[in-house]
Amino acid sequence: MESGQIIRLHARSKIALSLAKEALVSAGGVSSSTGFLFPLHPRSVEREHQKAKELWLPVEETVVELAAPRHPHADHSPQEKSSFNASLYFQSLESDFLGQAVLFAQRIPSTVHIVDRLAGLSADSIGIVAVAAQQTSGKGRTGNVWESPLGCAMFSFPLTIPLSSKLGQGLTFVQHLVATACVLGVRNTPGFEDVDLRIKWPNDILTSDKIKVGGVLVTSSIFRDKATCNVGIGVNISNSEPTTCLNDLICATNESRKTKLEPFTIERFIARTLTELERLLKSFATLGAQAFLPTYLKYWLHMNQEVNIQLSEDAVTDSHATTGPTEQTEPTEQTTGQIVGLDEHGFLQVKVANGEQWSVQSDGNRFDMMANLLRLRKIS
Repeated sequence: MESGQIIRLHARSKIALSLAKEALVSAGGVSSSTGFLFPLHPRSVEREHQKAKELWLPVEETVVELAAPRHPHADHSPQEKSSFNASLYFQSLESDFLGQAVLFAQRIPSTVHIVDRLAGLSADSIGIVAVAAQQTSGKGRTGNVWESPLGCAMFSFPLTIPLSSKLGQGLTFVQHLVATACVLGVRNTPGFEDVDLRIKWPNDILTSDKIKVGGVLVTSSIFRDKATCNVGIGVNISNSEPTTCLNDLICATNESRKTKLEPFTIERFIARTLTELERLLKSFATLGAQAFLPTYLKYWLHMNQEVNIQLSEDAVTDSHATTGPTEQTEPTEQTTGQIVGLDEHGFLQVKVANGEQWSVQSDGNRFDMMANLLRLRKIS
């Protein structure tokens, strides 16, 4: 860990700051002669790093006093700065609980490590979100490494969901809600409705040309009557490499629509995403999946897409006939199908060539859009 590193705790009010500090203490933070310190390693390796001072950073606390509203884009490019503009962030945030306190570090292994410590506490009701300018060990789905150049919005936060709730009975929807919030955070902003952000199943943010802009990772655990979901998000905002970024898409929109939209900042994107996610969560809690699905399907890339299906051992699928319950038919090793939507549990629905309709879980299964190939692990 680089010398001189600190974690900055920004909060919207003194109450939010106090509650966030209590959560950090419960998560392993300690007071020392040099101030308050917080560990960056996950609890799973606690014993290995008890004496590793480089994995503990001092926390600097700030209550953000909002100045008069300013133009939301009046800032330098995120690629050119290394700090987090908390005032700009809170000016863009319109949530009641998500994101009310921010833990920001310049360069850390992963924001998910911080959230791992906060999981199961009251941190989600306080609304703590962990943000990094750069990550050295960011992970994507199936263990893939997510590159973390400056200009990428990288943030994580915990959600606690009662199992008796509508969302608790369909936890697969959490990743779909988060991915949709990333898209709506931009496209629900006045003037930005035509920016080319779309959703790829199960958890990626792409353009219509199938270029990846970002991704979502949700890990869940269940204890008693609640599920704890750790949410990690990485979206390219101003870094054109290694693929493309949001501000490149905004430039393309300006060229095609003859508009003069300003670039997004990392702060505004995070605030807008959390605002939209809270709105989606509240709606889902009341109205359930059927109210959410039209919004999700509006932005995804797959409706009625014809796909090739390849099966290997342990495919995570459930098959049922469209005309009613029948005995499950043993899938063939190679077949074709058509993507028709999501089912009531949030699983991908595929109508197979033999007339059956399969529900495909995201865990263990992969969709290669470039090859138009759905790779499923076959249950033996």
